[in-house]
Amino acid sequence: MSDIIHLLSDDLANKIAAGEVVVRPAAVVKELLENSIDSGAGEIQLIIKDGGKSLIQVVDNGSGMSETDARMSFERHATSKINTIDDLYAIKTMGFRGEALASIAAVAKVELKTKLHNESLGTKIIIEGSELITQEACQSPAGTSISVKSLFYNVPARRKFLKTTSTETRHVLEEFTRVALANPDLKLSMFVDGKETYHLPGQSLHRRIAQVLGKRNEERIVPVEEHTDIVSVEGFIGKPEFAKKSKGDQYFFVNDRFIRSPYLNHAVYKAYTDYIDTKEYPLYVLNLKIDPEKIDINVHPSKHEVKFEDEKNVYTIVSAAVRHALSKFSVTPTLDFDSDPTFNRHEFFKTPGTNQPVVDNSTSKRENSSFMNREGATGKPIQQENWQELYTFTEKEEQQIDQISKAEQKTTDSNFATELKCKQMNLRYILVEQEDGFLLIDQRRAHQRILFESFLQSIQGSGIASQKLLFPETTELTPEQFTLFQEHEATIQQLGFEIEEFGKNTIITHATPADVSINNVEEFLETLLAELANPAGANTGTAREAIAKHLALYGAIRYGQELSDSEMVTLFKQLSSCAQPNYGIRKDKTFLQYRHDELVKAFTL
Repeated sequence: MSDIIHLLSDDLANKIAAGEVVVRPAAVVKELLENSIDSGAGEIQLIIKDGGKSLIQVVDNGSGMSETDARMSFERHATSKINTIDDLYAIKTMGFRGEALASIAAVAKVELKTKLHNESLGTKIIIEGSELITQEACQSPAGTSISVKSLFYNVPARRKFLKTTSTETRHVLEEFTRVALANPDLKLSMFVDGKETYHLPGQSLHRRIAQVLGKRNEERIVPVEEHTDIVSVEGFIGKPEFAKKSKGDQYFFVNDRFIRSPYLNHAVYKAYTDYIDTKEYPLYVLNLKIDPEKIDINVHPSKHEVKFEDEKNVYTIVSAAVRHALSKFSVTPTLDFDSDPTFNRHEFFKTPGTNQPVVDNSTSKRENSSFMNREGATGKPIQQENWQELYTFTEKEEQQIDQISKAEQKTTDSNFATELKCKQMNLRYILVEQEDGFLLIDQRRAHQRILFESFLQSIQGSGIASQKLLFPETTELTPEQFTLFQEHEATIQQLGFEIEEFGKNTIITHATPADVSINNVEEFLETLLAELANPAGANTGTAREAIAKHLALYGAIRYGQELSDSEMVTLFKQLSSCAQPNYGIRKDKTFLQYRHDELVKAFTL
């Protein structure tokens, strides 16, 4: 039998290594930005085209490299960051493996220009697929400029699995955001397809958060600062009243390095226990300063995972620091809107096959007239100067309307009652009598399921009808949110929104879905985009489901809301006609069924 074990070629070995380090353009951006930071740069510029697939360029004013170092930087395991095994356990730099540039050069066309500050000439190197094409002296400003072109040009299978340009751009923006938040003192700029997306001066973390995560956050955050012998915690956290229903804007850094840590996330949530609902997520940007010898970052090639030597005490200190900040700035708990019966009331139930609400006047006409700030009966926008006259009634007219409403409601509820017996319990459940027992329906989960399937059908069909806003609302987004909006704009418009782009990272909403009363358009869109930013929203089908789910969660009836007989019967009928009536959109049960024989057995001793 012949020998079968052999050494891999350098080219193949580099491509294999690239599979761990260079998974997409954003990974290249991360490695190049970290190299610039390690070089001592005070100013860094990032340029990308086509989501980074065509071009990624990073220019810095750091220390630069000599001719020999410039060539050596592309060799595997060549690094200036560590020298001995002891250095590996006390890492103070962003990079240290010596794999990044070699891996990038194996799957792209790379051009490097670099010059030391005390030299008159710099060095230019061109490498394609690990093969050196050119190395020569050149004129160059002090520092380093590196361009990565045609990523994965020689690995078609890898290039095939890259996502759309907008999706890859979003991932690059996220990496840039992490670097910007970890290094607020750095001057940073970013250009996407020739347009300046970010221009950030060196500034305080408070101002950096406002510029990167949205200006509205400037008044929504409070500082955190705790110093102990084990770890110091610095940064900002969001006020509880601005917590969101979806994850996003949550950043942990250890010694200025972004990390992912469910363990530390839990420490933050624990501190918020008395302030927010369990399904809400606060903003936080927290940087932990700790002795490098007390942590291990050599866990994964991405360097996003960290092991702490004393993780229990770190957990306790982080949680205590957040809790102290909340109490210090007199932040108080807010209402739980899921249980607030006055929140977002509107015409919930529509007659099947129509856009007309079931007759239900159990609430006042003013409460049901959520369209007052939208359109008149003609469909034309109501002018500001006369809308109040259109909806002003005399005392006698109001009494007549109330009498007619009560009479219609009594007749309608009586007809429904003879058809089906329903009773609301604890303003949360609906008890429905059946021949062989009864059902106990969770009113909110059931309505979420009904709305979700209805919205999903509308998105896949002709779309949802719109209601014009009396006054269009302008929303300023972050660059990442704006890119996300552009990616899913067509689907969002099918939901009944009429939105147009208006300048840099800004949109104007002219109309919203007719079937849902949205009290705060900016907040709704912000939360929706955060939902779509999750990996689950990567493909079109899943994005449609995510949007329909978000709209259903927002529009469904709330716990604590009283329902009339007609509304309860309509909800039961519509749930029964759903494709999947047994479970809500969060995979939880919509109802429980009890049979008479089961009850008899339960009471039998």
